[in-house]
Amino acid sequence: KSDKLYPKVMEVIEAGRSYRWIARDLGISKNTVTEIVRRHRETA
Repeated sequence: KSDKLYPKVMEVIEAGRSYRWIARDLGISKNTVTEIVRRHRETA
């Protein structure tokens, strides 16, 4: 599921939104947002 959310999460991270805002907006946990971003930074 997080793979599907990845593009949207990274788009709003780059727009300057907080992890908490993203989590609430997408209906996922803040920890999920953190994991998506962490995985992206490891592969970037």
